[in-house]
Amino acid sequence: MELDNIQSVWQQYNQEIQVNVKLNAEAALKQKVQDGLKKVLAYRIIECAIFTVIISGLVDFIKAEPAFTAPIVSAGLLCTFAIIGLIGSIGQVVMISKLDYSRGITRVQKQLENIKVHALGIFKLILCTIPFWMAYFFFGFKLITGFDIFPEVNSTWLMSNLIFSGVLIVAVAYMLSQLSFKNMHKKWVNKLVTHAIGREVAAAASFIEEIDNFKRD
Repeated sequence: MELDNIQSVWQQYNQEIQVNVKLNAEAALKQKVQDGLKKVLAYRIIECAIFTVIISGLVDFIKAEPAFTAPIVSAGLLCTFAIIGLIGSIGQVVMISKLDYSRGITRVQKQLENIKVHALGIFKLILCTIPFWMAYFFFGFKLITGFDIFPEVNSTWLMSNLIFSGVLIVAVAYMLSQLSFKNMHKKWVNKLVTHAIGREVAAAASFIEEIDNFKRD
């Protein structure tokens, strides 16, 4: 009888230890999630500031130009791209700020998935700017030298680069068709998607999944 009591006490003590281990592990994982997302939030706030400065500078450049020239068109395109980037960064700041760790693992998982999908969408929009690389060239040349090179370029150079831009459109279209979470088994897709959503967000999602597994065990 005494042996049975000892075994019962030992089993109860062992169960308490296992519960405490799980709780400590869960708390540690939650802290990792919060720490990682705090970094992401700081990055996104810095991005917002940078995009704001860029947009302000481009608007000032456009206002200062007396005529409708290639650099003005280029600056307008770049300003549009920067506004898209700013909206995306603000969206990420809002979504991360709204994460509520007290509402259950399932809810946090859903919120993190929304953040990942949103980040990938913004990355795809940024990829769409690649075929417009000549905008960077004409604006950059004007900004650095103060000279509008567009009237000086010959038709052969312009046509060849327009063809190159067309090739870029096809390449970007293919990339956009492949960039999705269902294609993560492809190495190049995995690298780009991980870069797009941020390693911290990917790690946070992984930690949340570990917490969920702890709760189920």
